[in-house]
Amino acid sequence: MMRLAPVPWRPAIEKLFLWTRDEVINQNNPDWIEKLKEKEQQKIKDQDEEETKRWNERVLKEFPAAPAWLLRQPKEEGPAPLLPSPPPIAPSHPEYICMKTQERILRRWNREYLEYRLESRWSPEKCAYEVLKREMDKGMLDGTDEENSQMKSIWTRFYLYVPSTDHLDLSKRVDRDKVREALSSFDYDPSSCEEIRTLQQMTLDEFGYPQIQTFMKLPHAKMDYQIAEMDALNATFMDGINKNFDVMYDDDFYVELMMAKMSEEEKEVMRRVLSIQPGIAEEGARTKNPRRRALDSHFYEENRIGFIGPSHSATAPLEPGHREIVIKQRQYAMANEEQWAAMEEAADRITEARQLRHTYKGRL
Repeated sequence: MMRLAPVPWRPAIEKLFLWTRDEVINQNNPDWIEKLKEKEQQKIKDQDEEETKRWNERVLKEFPAAPAWLLRQPKEEGPAPLLPSPPPIAPSHPEYICMKTQERILRRWNREYLEYRLESRWSPEKCAYEVLKREMDKGMLDGTDEENSQMKSIWTRFYLYVPSTDHLDLSKRVDRDKVREALSSFDYDPSSCEEIRTLQQMTLDEFGYPQIQTFMKLPHAKMDYQIAEMDALNATFMDGINKNFDVMYDDDFYVELMMAKMSEEEKEVMRRVLSIQPGIAEEGARTKNPRRRALDSHFYEENRIGFIGPSHSATAPLEPGHREIVIKQRQYAMANEEQWAAMEEAADRITEARQLRHTYKGRL
């Protein structure tokens, strides 16, 4: 199925060994990780070069005197990864550990580390040593067949990500609460689906007629497929927030600087070619240009999905993959509750209106 089935029917995860489709297809390829990375990087590079070429051809066709800073330049390669990738061992290798199993191991070590930190108040180095000692006594590093070069690299990755980034002072209550909250993220919280909650809300059918429809509250996103569905919705939401940043406005600093040296005809061509929008539509109005306004507080939220920037305070040390999942679970749960509260408020108004109509029926 994973090799030959059409794309919509291919399973993402093999059920027995939890292998991904890439792992199954590249089972006998020892360099599969590096080749996948190179293929993805080349695909992004080719796409960027094609977009850059089309953009520059369109601009130069209508605006031959366009300055160089208005033309697109190919993107530079990003910085090197912070940590080396796992050894590129083929899935057919006897020492291979699949990605899902690696995630499980890292999360178990992370949980044990936080438990030691909270209960004993030891230093990060001491807690990491206790986790290592436990694994060497009766765990994955006890010298049996399970211990291999890839397992050692997983431990190295854990130690560099978790204890080395632990800056909490557990003598403070606020830091202890951070560890407790992080520990709770490793358990499934059934409270979100203990009770099936429904409500009725007015909607329009396919012909535009109003009708009463029953909605059921969904449990919070916890599983991988649930988070993937919420990721798609969040991407659409962020596209709506960021769309204004993709537009050039006539009150942008670099646009004003360039237009100051142009004739009216050249300005008109530049507006048409680059689709420059007016920043201020009417006298005294606020500019629509987001680069001329202060950033919305949404962009400064540390717990926002995709937040990039320094943290204002120390956070509980979590393995990066699990930290991202925790942030998504928290944000999607909050969005779910807010949406349900708004729907309940609307349903209450509908119920009140129906009661009033029933009470005063025939009296008006």
